[in-house]
Amino acid sequence: DPLLIKAVARRLQGQRLLIADGHHRYSTALRFRELMRQRYPEAPAAAPFEFVAMYVTPMESEGLLILPTHRLVPALPEEALKGVSERMERFFQRRTFSPQHQGELFRAIDRGEGLGFFRKGKGFALLLPRDGLPISGVLRRIDAALVDELLLRGLSVKVDLTRDREEAVRAVLEGRYEMAFLLRPPKVQDLKAVVEQGELMPKKSTYFYPKVASGLVLFRVAEEGEVIEPLV
Repeated sequence: DPLLIKAVARRLQGQRLLIADGHHRYSTALRFRELMRQRYPEAPAAAPFEFVAMYVTPMESEGLLILPTHRLVPALPEEALKGVSERMERFFQRRTFSPQHQGELFRAIDRGEGLGFFRKGKGFALLLPRDGLPISGVLRRIDAALVDELLLRGLSVKVDLTRDREEAVRAVLEGRYEMAFLLRPPKVQDLKAVVEQGELMPKKSTYFYPKVASGLVLFRVAEEGEVIEPLV
């Protein structure tokens, strides 16, 4: 519908778009555009390769959530395990909970007091970031950045992910993993602050809900034709 496309384009013209998820795909689209410009220098300004498909939503949308993505760490060599423990002591204060008080820990996480930690045989802990962390100011609000950059960076094992914190605890209890980090969900405004400071969100930290309906949308990227007539 060319009229609808033009109306939407005019409405968004001059607006700032924050790439909340998919910045790697966007970077790839930019590289592809430059390749096609070199290959087809006479192509029109509205050639299909000048565009990329995206889903746009207002940040103020009621009900828009970012869900947490918890980290599951498999068995570690003794030296690596010691390093994680030392960094945890250096960068976080710890409030411990007995296994019988798992619900109390979850409620503390939900209140935003800190992020959770569980290791079989060691019980639960609420981790509260210390002052002066060696990480960018806005990223200190993002639990995934705290865990990935301060605690897990450099590990030679694959860290797995889950969005179900009870499943994370169960996986550690069953011996499938050494430890679990139970994260708080990022706020949409925190994401905005990270982007406006020129930073990137940590990988696997922007699981938006609700999701767009699943299915296929095909967009033909070619050298000929135009997507829309230029706006006037």
